Amino acid sequence: QTNKQTKRHETAALCGHRYFHSNTSISMRALSYSKLVYLLTCFALIGVFTNAQTSSSTTTTTTTTPCVDDGFGENGNNMTATNIDNQTAISDVQLCAGKEDWFEISVCDGGDLTVTIMFTHDDGDLELFLVSSSGDEVSESASSSNSETVMGEGLGGGKYYARVIGFQNVGNVYSLSFTTACPTTTT
Repeated sequence: QTNKQTKRHETAALCGHRYFHSNTSISMRALSYSKLVYLLTCFALIGVFTNAQTSSSTTTTTTTTPCVDDGFGENGNNMTATNIDNQTAISDVQLCAGKEDWFEISVCDGGDLTVTIMFTHDDGDLELFLVSSSGDEVSESASSSNSETVMGEGLGGGKYYARVIGFQNVGNVYSLSFTTACPTTTT
């Protein structure tokens, strides 16, 4: 016997199987996963696959950077909404996947409010809602463009909320702007 054949016999004995030739076939259906891995390992050690066609698979591991929330704190509902009365525009707002952003805006009695968000739709579709202080939805915008706008006209005075969510819980970076207008009084 050659040294190669002796090595095959020794490895086959260690694996608990008789000597396998390159033309040996086994039904893989009847084997459990662990037995199949064991058997294929033994075949490889014996050298059965030396002249056989081999296939390989590539495992791709995707590492995602954790989403770092913006500087507006925990503003995930109307109770923790960030008041933006002193700002008419904010930029680089980060909406993390699965989260919501709420912003509080004061409106005078009979006033109008328009809120717009701008973002790159291809990076994640965002939706915008205008919600009253009682929790009623005043307006909604859910398009497939790079911006969403909600409006309320002749609103009762008080606090209103711009609610930003990701369609199907996606996240994205956006900017938000708003305008308010109070009715003019004539005397």
